[in-house]
Amino acid sequence: MSLKAYDGMMSRKSIKYIQDEIIKRLDRFREASNNHITKKYAELFVGYFDKGISVIKEIEFEAIDDSDVRDKISKIKIEDDTTILSYIFQASKILSEGYFLNDFMVHLNLSIQAINNRKILIYPNIIVKEHKSILLEFLEDWYCQNQCDADENVKIRTWKQREKDWYNFDEVQGFSMKIQLFDPNHYWNSLVKNFRGKELIDGILKHIPSDEDRIRKIAKDIVINKLIEQSTVADKKLSFYEVIKLLEKDNNTEINDYIKNNEISIVKIDSEVITNTKIK
Repeated sequence: MSLKAYDGMMSRKSIKYIQDEIIKRLDRFREASNNHITKKYAELFVGYFDKGISVIKEIEFEAIDDSDVRDKISKIKIEDDTTILSYIFQASKILSEGYFLNDFMVHLNLSIQAINNRKILIYPNIIVKEHKSILLEFLEDWYCQNQCDADENVKIRTWKQREKDWYNFDEVQGFSMKIQLFDPNHYWNSLVKNFRGKELIDGILKHIPSDEDRIRKIAKDIVINKLIEQSTVADKKLSFYEVIKLLEKDNNTEINDYIKNNEISIVKIDSEVITNTKIK
């Protein structure tokens, strides 16, 4: 039987202790989730202004595996004054409630089961990677798997105990015990539904790359496409990864040369642009 308890954790203290430690760090869990969301917003804005990528198409791609979510997103009313920010916000609420994982899911569910009076197993659904390190501040790493060799840094006896624990975890049909953070289906507790205004905009701005980095990324994409096209014409077609390897050589100056010899204009992405740019 396959065992994949990669994010498994354990505590030898009480459920009250686990509850209190989570609540004590709730602001940090929230901050990590907010960062996750605003990185995606920033990515969508940069893609739109620097590459001309349709925000609508990108959002549709987020919902590619979930027909119900796609249907709800398609019903978002887009008028002449609908902004990119407004559209993403409306779509993010729908995506956060989806079944399949997407970049707007930032909740955290922890399944809990007491093995005995001295040991509680906790299995989190890690979506936002920073959540794991926060949990491990007060929980013990109790991961286990049987897909490859046992962890050589864990004593054999302990590894066997972990394996036994997880095989018996969550096996009682009809019973489950969970702690939920930022439940997307609950209006008051949903982080996505209540994350807006200045806090949201400031978070997006924090993740917008510098002008220099944006210009370099644009130049890099142009040079890559140019080299692939040239190699195809010369009947020596290079793959994307071969071109990247070529550009990463210490003596390669093609990206710098392109920036030096070509004027690359970018839109300054500031609070006003984020707030007022209309969706197309």
